[in-house]
Amino acid sequence: MRCLLGFAAFGIWFLVLLAGCSDADSPGSSPTSPLQTPPASATPPALAPPPCTADPPPSPGLPPPYPLENSNLEKFDNYPRDADRVIYDPQYDEHNPALVAKYALALYAEHFETHEEERLADFSRQAEWLRENFVRAGAFGVWQYPFDYEPFEASAPWVSSLMQGWGLTVMLEAAALNPEQADAYESIAELALQAFEVPVADGGVRSTWDDGTVWYEEYATAIPSHVLNGFMFALAGLYQDWQQTGDERAEALFEQGTASLKAKVREYDKGFTSAYDAYLKGNATGKGGYHSLHVQQLLWVYCVTADEFFWDLAVEWVNYDGWTNPAGSFVKDVEASYEPAAPEFAAEGLIDNTNYYGYWSSDRFPVVITLDLGQVERDVSRIVFFAVTEASAPDTFTVELSSDREGWDEALTVEQEVEIPVQVNGKTRSKITVPRGAAESTVLAAALRDPQISKFLDGKQPKKVIYVKDRLLNLVVGS
Repeated sequence: MRCLLGFAAFGIWFLVLLAGCSDADSPGSSPTSPLQTPPASATPPALAPPPCTADPPPSPGLPPPYPLENSNLEKFDNYPRDADRVIYDPQYDEHNPALVAKYALALYAEHFETHEEERLADFSRQAEWLRENFVRAGAFGVWQYPFDYEPFEASAPWVSSLMQGWGLTVMLEAAALNPEQADAYESIAELALQAFEVPVADGGVRSTWDDGTVWYEEYATAIPSHVLNGFMFALAGLYQDWQQTGDERAEALFEQGTASLKAKVREYDKGFTSAYDAYLKGNATGKGGYHSLHVQQLLWVYCVTADEFFWDLAVEWVNYDGWTNPAGSFVKDVEASYEPAAPEFAAEGLIDNTNYYGYWSSDRFPVVITLDLGQVERDVSRIVFFAVTEASAPDTFTVELSSDREGWDEALTVEQEVEIPVQVNGKTRSKITVPRGAAESTVLAAALRDPQISKFLDGKQPKKVIYVKDRLLNLVVGS
């Protein structure tokens, strides 16, 4: 069968994770409601013993590329450039050092693999910008973000362990590609490395948990957020430095980081997915986004440490999704009635197998998105929505299924408000509309304001209140 899903959402921004649909004859695919924990798979997919992917074949005179580089290089063609051909971030209308570094890492990886020199000039432009915009602070140095980032209370200029790891890797790659400028690039890499030793309060990226466990902060702010993916991205940069230069400081920082990861990674385990950070405890993440990224990062940590703890955890987290799809995205085509201006939130991200962040969002409502799942080889039991916080979960939406884009069957409708019957002594006397999931006190107050209910209570106070959430309110009064 060919399976299509149509989503209509009303009035709230959200991230979507889909797990497919059942046979066309059974359009209701037992979807879970928002924020409901999906059940664990009864029969998790069998996974092979823990082999590691071999290192990339050597390229003469060049170190291997950054191990967690997995960008879609073509996407960078859509970003604006300044007069020197350095990309900048249209979201902030500024140069974003992480975006520049990520682009440079992708360019280097392509050159390493293909040996083509077509884009080396572009790499050099990005690397030179990073070198010129490196901020020295005595015995260490950092790359600074020139814009505020409110979700993590980061005020410009702020710094990041992720950026330090990416930036020092680009510096070492540039040194290998430009021997005549190697000293300049390597000196910056050394200063960038030292920032991992410097506390956040002193301008570095090092923090600690309450028990003293060391952490490298993606958002180096006064309140430690302990972001997981940024920490592991930083570890990969430390590992590159250690492997390429033999620097014992990089080795020690990497070893300390992997020990911290092993000690604290369970803090991010939510039982059905993994959390983005340890500061905003509600940050559940979904398949195709940061949760999948966490799994890939843990597998890399296993490969370079040979510690099966990380392999076992990665396998456990893969199975939280209830199924795996090694052949690629299960979304074959996508259409949205509205696309945001920011390219990273475009609907095509749901079918981009080369970018970690496969999600779509909208800030305009109502909006409809249609997903083509192609030929569905087996039944999939549920549709799951993930939201960053409970407040940002979808309140009102409809899910419909089709096999031909013409006939659509409703699978699920969730509305922000519900109408529930109000009984007096077991007999329905009125109906009231209240927010979905409202507390008993809220529903009781609404019922007592209803003229019909007031008439039947005749000034008496209920002796007993029976409330079935979103279903029924029964007021028991004496005769």
